[in-house]
This record gives sequence, C-alpha cells and structure tokens, in this order.
Amino acid sequence: MIFITHKIKEALEITDRITILRKGRVQGTLITEKTTPKELVRLMIGGEEVKPLPRREVTRKHPVLIVKDLRVRNDLGLLAVRDLSFKVYSGEIFGIAGVEGNGQTELIEALTGLRDIESGSILLNGEEISKKNPKELYKMGLGHIPEDKETGLIYEFSVAENSILGKQRDREFLNKYQLLDWKKIFKHAAGLIKRFKIVAPSVSSPARSMSGGNIQKFIVGRELSKQPELIIAAQPTKGLDVIATYTIRNLLIKARNENKAVLLVSADLDEVMELSDRIAVMYEGKFMGIKRREELSREEIGLMMSGVIPT
Repeated sequence: MIFITHKIKEALEITDRITILRKGRVQGTLITEKTTPKELVRLMIGGEEVKPLPRREVTRKHPVLIVKDLRVRNDLGLLAVRDLSFKVYSGEIFGIAGVEGNGQTELIEALTGLRDIESGSILLNGEEISKKNPKELYKMGLGHIPEDKETGLIYEFSVAENSILGKQRDREFLNKYQLLDWKKIFKHAAGLIKRFKIVAPSVSSPARSMSGGNIQKFIVGRELSKQPELIIAAQPTKGLDVIATYTIRNLLIKARNENKAVLLVSADLDEVMELSDRIAVMYEGKFMGIKRREELSREEIGLMMSGVIPT
C-alpha cells in the first residue's frame, strides 16, 4: 500500500517506511520506527537544520484592538458572538482556540468589516470601526489573512494584479496620468516573491498556477507588506504542508517581534499553543477564559473547547 501525505504525524502513525520527496526528487527513505519528526522536517525543507521559532520577551505596550460587549448574528439570524470583550496589544499574539463553528467566523467577519454587528464596540487604536468597510480598515492599519484562501485573491488575475489588491489606487502604483503603472506593479510582485520565498511561474501568470501553500504564503506576504498595525490571521496554515506551515508561523512571530498586534484564530491546538502569548478558548460564541499560554495545558484547553471550565 502507498500512502501519500504532507502530515508528519500521519506518516509516523500509519507507515512502515517513509520516502521524502522535495521538488520532484527523492531526499531519502527512512524506517518509520527509527526516525523522528525532526529528521523528516529536515529532509522536507532541504537538509537544513530545523531551528526553533524565534521569540522574544513579550513587551505589550498599548491595546491596538479593543472589543467590548460584542454581539454578532450568523446568516440564520442566530446569535453567534455573545457579549464578547477582549483586548489585543502591540507586541503580542492573542490566540483564539476552539472547535470550528463556535462563532469564530462571525467574529472575524465583524472585525474585518464583512459583517454587521448587533451591538457592542470595536476600537482600532482608539477609533470605533464597527461601521467601517474593509477598504477603510486597510487604510487604518488592519491586515487580514482570511480562513478561506479563495477569498484572499482572484484566481483569474495575475500574481502581479493580486499583489496590489486593496492598494490598486495607492499613488505608488500609479503613473502621472493616474493609471496603473505596470512596471512598478511587476517590480512590487517580484519583490514579494523574493522576500517571502514564494514559488510562482512568473508575476504575469494567473494566481491559480501557484500551489496551495504558495498561495497562502503570497496572501500572508501581501498583507504583511502593507505594514499593518493589527494582523488578523484566521486558520493561517490549515491544510498546508510542513514547509509552508513553518514559514507562515515564522512570519507571524516576526510580525509580533516587530511590535505588531496579531490576532490568531485557529482550530489547530498545536498552532495556538506554539504561537500565542495569551490564549482564549471560544465556545458557543463566548470565551471560556483568557490566560497566558504557560498557564494552560492541552488538557485544560481541551476541556474548555467542550464547554467545561477546569477546576
């Protein structure tokens, strides 16, 4: 039996031997019971040593995002977010864990101008934003990595065109006649590809020509290149291979280390625990609690995800 996967845990649990492919070439074949996750990752990323994600001490300076008594309804008119209050500070990653379908999507849409709120307030750097649209929020310093890659770009557009979505009327991409300056746009797209190590046939190729992992790296890179003060990252590595996952998680930590505020929403418990400085567990539209990462165990988070507060 041949089993193909990019998930290391699955490979170690199911197989007897593991062959690693990278860029169409065999990197090695290992006996499963004699190998380790670290060795598999090393071969998958090209023989380089797997370094721990860089972190520095949390230096929270000021609240970038303040949410107070927020209530949001879903498409059926049911209350999905129930009187939610929290703050996200500069220089921290605030992680929201929880089983999908507990109000996370509606919360993200409300924060990014994609869904109306019923009541409550949302402040970005002290300014109320609950009535703002996505374009206005971008101008105010909000970057959004959507949970569905397909909503983060236009597949029929070129890589270059997608690189300036949301910025297409910015002066830096216009010529003296106020028309798009394609030379500048191609240069910008090429810079993103180089900086974020994205694999794409060319900047003029359609976005659909990139792999899923490279599409996600492209979206993350595009949003970070806007120099946002707040980054909302929803399920940022869902379905990605280990290399793309490692890259994107590093980029989020780098942004946090540069004093950006990062709101991470993920159903991947390992991801939330690995990246977050503080963690909230969302259940049926409410937070079961907010604690520093070191104050929570996986077991406690698991209980809270099922609606039980640990004693």
